[in-house]
Amino acid sequence: MLRRSLGVLCLAVPLSAAAQWQLPPGTSSSADDSSRQANPTSGANGTIATAEKRMEAQDWSGAIQVLRPLVVREPNNAHAQYDLGFALDNGGDAAGAKAAYEAAAKADPTLVSARVSLGLLLARQGDAAAAARWLREATALPDEAASRPARAQAERALARLDLHSAPEHARDELLAAIRLSSEQRDDIELGGEIAEALQDDAAAEQAYARVLAASPADPDATAAYARVSLREGKIDQADQALQRGLAGHPDNPSLLAGRADLLLRGKKFDEAIPILERLHAADPANEATTLLLARAYVAAGTPDRANELFAALLRTDPKNPTLLVDDADSLIRQKRYAEAAAELERALALQFPTPTAKANAAGRLAFAASASQHPETVLRAVQIRDEILPPDAATTFLLATAHDTLLHTAQAAENYRKFLQLAGSSFPDEVWQAQQRLQVLRRAK
Repeated sequence: MLRRSLGVLCLAVPLSAAAQWQLPPGTSSSADDSSRQANPTSGANGTIATAEKRMEAQDWSGAIQVLRPLVVREPNNAHAQYDLGFALDNGGDAAGAKAAYEAAAKADPTLVSARVSLGLLLARQGDAAAAARWLREATALPDEAASRPARAQAERALARLDLHSAPEHARDELLAAIRLSSEQRDDIELGGEIAEALQDDAAAEQAYARVLAASPADPDATAAYARVSLREGKIDQADQALQRGLAGHPDNPSLLAGRADLLLRGKKFDEAIPILERLHAADPANEATTLLLARAYVAAGTPDRANELFAALLRTDPKNPTLLVDDADSLIRQKRYAEAAAELERALALQFPTPTAKANAAGRLAFAASASQHPETVLRAVQIRDEILPPDAATTFLLATAHDTLLHTAQAAENYRKFLQLAGSSFPDEVWQAQQRLQVLRRAK
């Protein structure tokens, strides 16, 4: 999958124009904020220049040795504090870098780079909320030409932070970054990911096609293009892209996962499952591959083999409604109906990606509750489903049998008749049962 980590963007932003040796992909040169020192001395300027020469040579420890005495003497020297944070950050001292960045931001409230670099550091540490707070502060500062590259970097990092939780915001943040520093190659890929998160597969396909036009051999873009093509039902297009990609990168995990997905859609389980098992063995922490393998086991008729995989995924992401529904499907196929119903109840208490997904989960709950003889739950689940989707034959039959079990004679008869209208020639066993129950219910009047 094309899922570049925050680490691609989350590197410190050099303060001075001379310190441009470690910019992340997709950004331009950093802002020259050296004019924003808080009460610098001429001696301090010389010390900073010496430190920055050492940083240009990536002599982080040498730069730190030069800067530490200066910030002790001049704690409000924002430039020195920032450069110290940058050297500590690149030298692997995250705690020291954080303190120095905070000191720089406090010394000069207009210093964009300090807030951006602190936000990026916090993002690398997994503190998304604090990272977003500092990055948003940076983007809210007055727009000045010198700080635009750093503000663009902040917008790109925010777009990645918001990608899955708030893709609409991510889209706006990416556009803001492009306005600040023009479009970069990575922006096109990120735009594709945002379009996927917004469920706009046509726009995502277009974005990935642009990447491939410039870099036809890019395996991640190829895999992403194929993934979107599969969702759009363009099987041949996805197959051709995967074949081209695998010809040049036969062991690429993203391409192999795409190939396995394609095979699963063709119900070629014997070919798909070995690929997925190999990928899972090589990278057990890859959630996408683990989920695809679990689904493959279920689709192949061996759902018990998916139990441990779903359990591992849910330990990592216990409040993922789609994952809970997948696990419930596996449990239903194993006739573990009460456990499946419990999973679906948990899922329905969460936020689904779409109303239709929630409706389908409610339909599954109705089935699992009926099989485990909980008619009241069936009634509640069908109500949830039918508030979103029109009634269908299967859930109407479950509704009728639940009312029948609860001795709701009129409602049972009404829904048996509705089921017979919806079923047509489908569900012959249930049609026979509905006809028999209607006769019994008529005699019971």
